[in-house]
Amino acid sequence: MIKAFYRIHPMVTVLFFGLPFSCAAVKTVSIFEKSVTHQRGVDLKVTGIQYIGAASSFTELGAKKKLAMRFVELLTGLKPDRIERPLGIWAENNVIAVVEPVKKRVAVVDLREKRGRAVGGFYYPVDVAVVWNRVFVSDADAGQVFVFDMDLKLLDTVGLGFKRPVGLCGSEGAGHLFVVDTWAHTVYGYNRMLKRVLEIGGRGDAPGQFNFPTFCDVDSRGLLYVVDSMNFRVQIFNAYDGAVVGTFGCHAMVSGCMAQPKGIGVDSRGHIYLADAIFDAVQVFDRDGTLLAVIGRRGRAPAQFWSPADVDVDEKDRVFISDMFNDRIQVFQYYPEALT
Repeated sequence: MIKAFYRIHPMVTVLFFGLPFSCAAVKTVSIFEKSVTHQRGVDLKVTGIQYIGAASSFTELGAKKKLAMRFVELLTGLKPDRIERPLGIWAENNVIAVVEPVKKRVAVVDLREKRGRAVGGFYYPVDVAVVWNRVFVSDADAGQVFVFDMDLKLLDTVGLGFKRPVGLCGSEGAGHLFVVDTWAHTVYGYNRMLKRVLEIGGRGDAPGQFNFPTFCDVDSRGLLYVVDSMNFRVQIFNAYDGAVVGTFGCHAMVSGCMAQPKGIGVDSRGHIYLADAIFDAVQVFDRDGTLLAVIGRRGRAPAQFWSPADVDVDEKDRVFISDMFNDRIQVFQYYPEALT
């Protein structure tokens, strides 16, 4: 499927994916390099969380752009590094990966090297995870999870027989890559050799069962968090053996409950950041389900959202949120000593 894209669309491949956004000849300041004055005037009214900025392109996320790409933009009017309808997001170890279903591609930015690469040709990519120096991409319509190296060269696929794989998560510590298959109402765990070693779920509303689960995350303590979307709850598992640790959630159009829960991320203190596409906000909970804070509301201004889709928190406690219909990635900083 991936190879077919290159065969059918050779020019698109060259223009969009053959030019890494590196070797800077055009200076663009990333949101991480902007001064504190850029953040003034953004009052989140949330103690312990600060707004960093919003990136509408991969150069604003930290990738440097080649003169050749600038020439392509002038020649065609296209903007290959522009972010459009971001869905799944991954951020860890100075690597940021973003899924763009409308462009049928996944882009990866290395902040240390200030280099960006992208690969396309998917049917409907949903989520991305970077584990074991490999990039995993779920393609819901293809029913597959693809495996790439860090240069985005196709290596392999994960498993067989997925009904509709969506969310991905994993960690070196837990030793597992997790794949959420929403139509199977199941979460599968794979080891480094890509062998299936864990299976959690089945349809239902009892603890450990799911009703169309979507996204997931794994924290540093070895806990697996799964958004059980149509049960309107978050379930927490031991990432090593799949045992249920806890669950929380309620269905209502009020803060502290869920209307359309989507992406999830967890910070270093175990606070759970849950995007809700109907609330146009990200709610912050503790593991018991107590609401600690609400970030954002409907809008286009900084720290506002229009259908936030996914959340990830990196090892520096920077919170990355894919602000889907605003075509941008918004980034916040959590300070562990402040939020209780």
